[in-house]
Amino acid sequence: HIHPAPQLMAMPEGTPALLQEGIRRASRVFLADPPFAATALRSVVEALLTDQGVPALTPNGKFLSADKRIREWEAAGPKREATARLLLAVKWIGNEGTHEVGNLSAEDVLEGASFLDEAFHRLYIGPDLDFRAQQINSLREDPPAS
Repeated sequence: HIHPAPQLMAMPEGTPALLQEGIRRASRVFLADPPFAATALRSVVEALLTDQGVPALTPNGKFLSADKRIREWEAAGPKREATARLLLAVKWIGNEGTHEVGNLSAEDVLEGASFLDEAFHRLYIGPDLDFRAQQINSLREDPPAS
């Protein structure tokens, strides 16, 4: 038992609280129960999709599958294919943990965490870095010649 549990991944400053809690949950059970940790990471994908504005329910109140939600998110904006693939891989690893259909290892969970880490980077760190770089560049560029 290690307390506090080592985090499976670093969480960017702008990461929503619900996603942070999901990563902490997965981290707490990772060493004791890798399949459950994988399931927790899958839940983070669902929370991320909700944070990104993809509804979890149909207008009739029925749950939408994670697969459908990922595809919907991917189709809603440009250049989302690579990030959608990362989310889909975490979903599959989580499904394996949830349904106990395979022999999920700690290494598999770490791989899922690395995919999620990259998705977080693209969604929460990358845009902030681009904005900050743009600010610096605009302050340093020579004014246009008259």
